This record gives sequence, structure tokens and C-alpha cells, in this order.
Amino acid sequence: MEIPDQYVGWGGAIVGVFVAWLVRLEARLNARPTRKEQQEIAAQVALDVKGQFDEIKRMLERQDESAARDRQTTVEHRQWVGDSLADIRTRVAVLRARAGDDPLTDTGAHRRRL
Repeated sequence: MEIPDQYVGWGGAIVGVFVAWLVRLEARLNARPTRKEQQEIAAQVALDVKGQFDEIKRMLERQDESAARDRQTTVEHRQWVGDSLADIRTRVAVLRARAGDDPLTDTGAHRRRL
């Protein structure tokens, strides 16, 4: 029995394609990380994420401290402004009393124009 050359060529081509597919499959499977490598990568990523969260937490704590200082400064400033206004009002009242001006009557620029 004779096998024609054409069938040998086609058979070789089919076997070659199958072998090439197996070689590529093996290369793809070998390129994937092993379970141990995946665990190491996951541990590294978890460590990086933890570090980022810790940094964010430190930033928020600093902002809270800064906000507390700002609130205290605001309270002190309001107290200072209130004290200053009270002092100014007292001085104005003293000057009006010395000038004989009645604070209940109309005063101001419209009175001066008359």
C-alpha cells in the first residue's frame, strides 16, 4: 500500500499545528505565577495598601489638630474683638457724657448737616 505524498504533507502540517498549540499552551501556563508567588504578591500589595491607609490616617489626624487650633484661634479672636468693641463703646459713652450728648436722640451725619 502506498501513501500519497499529499496526505503525508497534510498529516505533518496537522501534527505540526497541534505541537505548536501545545508548546504555546505550555508557555502560557508556565508564565502564570505559582500560588506561592501570588501569595507573595498579595502580601506586598496588602502591605502597600496598609501603608497608604496609615499615611491617610496621619494626614487626617494632622488636619483635625489644625482644625482644633483654628477653632481655638477663632474663639480667641472673637473674644479679643468683643473686648475691643466693649472698650470702644465704653469710650464713646464717656465722650458723649462729657460732651453732654444724649445717646437716645438722633445723632450722626444727618444731624451735622442741619
